[in-house]
Amino acid sequence: MSVYVIMPVYNGEKYLKLAIESILNQSYSDFKFLILNDFSTDNSHNIITNFSDPRIIYVKNESNLRLAKTLNKALEIAKDATFIFRMDQDDLSHPKRLHLQLDYLNKNPTVGILGAKMKIIDSERIIDYPCGPDLVKVHLLTYNPIGHPVVAIRASFLHEYDLKYREDIYTEDYDLWVRCSKFLKIDNLNEVLLSYRLHEGQMTGQTLKVAHDIKAGREYQLREYLKLNLEPLQLDLLHSLIEGSIEVQKENLLQIKKVLNKIYSFNKKVGFYNQTILVAFMNDYLQVPLLTYRTKFFKNSSINFKELAEYFFSPFNHYSAFGLRESLGILKRCLLDLK
Repeated sequence: MSVYVIMPVYNGEKYLKLAIESILNQSYSDFKFLILNDFSTDNSHNIITNFSDPRIIYVKNESNLRLAKTLNKALEIAKDATFIFRMDQDDLSHPKRLHLQLDYLNKNPTVGILGAKMKIIDSERIIDYPCGPDLVKVHLLTYNPIGHPVVAIRASFLHEYDLKYREDIYTEDYDLWVRCSKFLKIDNLNEVLLSYRLHEGQMTGQTLKVAHDIKAGREYQLREYLKLNLEPLQLDLLHSLIEGSIEVQKENLLQIKKVLNKIYSFNKKVGFYNQTILVAFMNDYLQVPLLTYRTKFFKNSSINFKELAEYFFSPFNHYSAFGLRESLGILKRCLLDLK
């Protein structure tokens, strides 16, 4: 078994020494530590070369290749790897990270990608991720459910299916997980295995790029895995529902229900996602706009009995967060207010 830890570095002098030490001090010690200096202009080179540990393989890029291309270069160098672990230049891997992820991967040979929880440095906040391959796969339809800095990869799957990072997009990690989900299982350990450093303004100027790539990833999954081609308006409604920005209007809610029912119907045919988990997960996204719609509806002082009857027999009431007792209670208060 050959284990590699790969860490791209670009001007990471501030926290680099601590990050390297967190890998060298792992309880599991039989690994190669591949550090790729992506043409740094600070003191990163000297910090790296000050370590004399024989497990370190140091590579200097002759120009700034940027992250995705540097990661693909690392995958090529580590082509004899059984498992590959990612590490960032300013984070801290917990001492048993490699041991615990290796133990899980050895016991679950069909899992090809494994993440874990991360704790924000200088904060009590935990970045939680879904656990269980079926749940992780469904979450990929909405956002990135794997923390890239704490991921472990079964390298044989990458070679078998010719998978690598795309170099022309910003969310190279999410895109890779989406494409991997067709061939292998993805999971997360329900443990904190990495301390993650957030920097002030880290996402400034990048939010639009991330949002664009995430939307493209959702559409790719619908198109390639469910064979479902939605119209542009339907896609816009789906994105706005997931992102919490859907305009709460009757027509929008009727349309989004049709979109979700299409997703459920096409998935039932191909069986790509666990149908029970998919329906429950996506319907959860409906609860907030439906609750908002109901609140607006029942606060309308001009409601008549025809509108009330139409509402209570509509799909909105069926998919609402309210049960029958709550619905009748709201109806009673509404009628009292109309007196």
